[in-house]
Amino acid sequence: MRGQLTYCVTPEAIECKGENGWVLALQQLQAAQFVQHRIGDQLMWRLDLDDGVAPQRIATSFPHSSRSDSEDCAAFIELSQHLSTSLSRLNPDFRIGYGEHGKARLVLFAIGVVATLVGVGLLIAALLTGVSGERLMGGGIAMGVLVIFGLVLARGYSPWRKPIPVDVARFPKILAYLGGRDPG
Repeated sequence: MRGQLTYCVTPEAIECKGENGWVLALQQLQAAQFVQHRIGDQLMWRLDLDDGVAPQRIATSFPHSSRSDSEDCAAFIELSQHLSTSLSRLNPDFRIGYGEHGKARLVLFAIGVVATLVGVGLLIAALLTGVSGERLMGGGIAMGVLVIFGLVLARGYSPWRKPIPVDVARFPKILAYLGGRDPG
């Protein structure tokens, strides 16, 4: 677990103060990517900023069920508002990608492909070895679920599908909506 980090956005840069702090000039920003994952009731938000030299990451997590009351969620939305305002002034056409990217996207795609192949392979093996109909039904349901899970994961994270581009000026409103707040 990391110590507390403080972020400061100016019209020209974003700075992270704390352990391993950094400064990123917004004029140099080549890409930004917003990622959201939910595991159980925990929601994780991450904003990856890439200037082509040293990619930086802003991340937070909070309970999904109480996201509208979460101080971490509110702080992330406020930070995105300041960042979007500065970026809009520098480059009104800037887009923030929505969705996983890079190696993580490839790993999730590979997990989906492997899950699909394992599910289909187990089903074929069960049919070829003469498993009884009753046992095949019981195992077939689990294999079917594995195949469906794999197909959904592989489709959602396929490398040929680009993350959804979001206009930088609309980004804070989308976050507010995702955070259970009035997007205003």
